[in-house]
Amino acid sequence: MALTHTPRSFFRLGLALSGGSLRGAGHLGILQVLEENGIIPDIVAGVSAGALVAALYARGMPVPSMITRATQLALTRLIDWDISLWTVGKFLLLYPLYRLGLRPNPKTLLPAGFIRGNRLESYIHRLLRRYPRRRIPCLLLATDLYHAETAVFGSLPSFPLPREHRYIRLREDEWARAVRASCSLPGVFQPTPFRGRRLVDGAVRNTLPADLLFLAGAQRVIAVDLHLGELEDRRLESFVDIIDRSLTLMFADLAGLRLSPYPALRLAPPVPDIGWTDYHRIPECIDAGRRYALSRLPDIRAYLKGSPPKA
Repeated sequence: MALTHTPRSFFRLGLALSGGSLRGAGHLGILQVLEENGIIPDIVAGVSAGALVAALYARGMPVPSMITRATQLALTRLIDWDISLWTVGKFLLLYPLYRLGLRPNPKTLLPAGFIRGNRLESYIHRLLRRYPRRRIPCLLLATDLYHAETAVFGSLPSFPLPREHRYIRLREDEWARAVRASCSLPGVFQPTPFRGRRLVDGAVRNTLPADLLFLAGAQRVIAVDLHLGELEDRRLESFVDIIDRSLTLMFADLAGLRLSPYPALRLAPPVPDIGWTDYHRIPECIDAGRRYALSRLPDIRAYLKGSPPKA
């Protein structure tokens, strides 16, 4: 059914989903437990990997179907590289000469991102096309690099937003592109073109959009933060580990600051720290989300009855 204008505070429960790359499969375990216990959100919001889950869920794709798709993800080819080994080799050869002042800067050899993102958008479009009707309202976030704005995509009429936010009501054929934009990790994916804008991952400005759900009229919000769950002790063995851990701390603190004025219940499932190509470990992430949600059910039920949220 088509969405119509609804009064503020209409939404009893909102669900906000953070990013997390393949670890975003942990959201599916959370959703599975919520549905099994009759806890159904009235509005959802997501960023990055959470945007994909939020869009599919809002469209009405059954959670078991999403889990099946996620566990088969290795069978799909979603990566369309936009750089060759020859280009990388040439850059590495010329860069030292540039540093010595013997050649111009070779950075123009490099694309705006290593992955185009067209295949990902096509895959998302195929999934959304199977569910042509929206079931519940949905908000997705991306970051506009040039206008320094957070692009908030949605199916609602406009609603009050903080400064440096831009609400964009999506047409039916734009949802796949909006999800792609929200997932476009800077430097890895090329910025996504959208209505004259160039958009990247929404987590650059907002890693957990629970605050926007309250602004849209949600009375209660469950916020699933896959970054917060990463803060357990583990060995940091390389500069990659150091950078990853530093970004995790930054994301967790940023989300905490944004949520501090709002009574959201923040869930932090300890989803395994897996790499971008560890498709075979997706079931582990789903199971971790499920087990964590089961352990927090008493807190979730108490929160929905009006108790203050527990960390």
